[in-house]
Amino acid sequence: MAQRTDVFDLAALGLTPGEGRRLDLVVGLDPLDFGGETYAPEALVPARLEVSKMTGGGDELSSPYVQGGDLEVRAWARDALALALPSQILCREDCAGLCPICGADLNAAGPDHGHESTPDPRWSKLDELRFE
Repeated sequence: MAQRTDVFDLAALGLTPGEGRRLDLVVGLDPLDFGGETYAPEALVPARLEVSKMTGGGDELSSPYVQGGDLEVRAWARDALALALPSQILCREDCAGLCPICGADLNAAGPDHGHESTPDPRWSKLDELRFE
């Protein structure tokens, strides 16, 4: 089993330009608030880290997850989890969700529920044009 790694020293890999490594790690995640719900994994989460050193580039890596050569695996994994969550969280698999315009329950409203589309405000000046 992989060892828990919340911070990983990238320099310890000793990669040469064009070389890469794949590491299987285990990381703890901080609770994540998303869509009014809190997701708090109780166990350690497996994570695969793929690292490569570019050829011909600078030696400094610019990333919000890298501080002085250390990769903050815990923050990276938390953000990866947030990106993997569905864009619309539903209460059950067959739930149709809520109308994004009026908030109506789409399960009760039925398939005919809808709203007239509003014009894009960026095109509003075109309404002033008169062809006479």
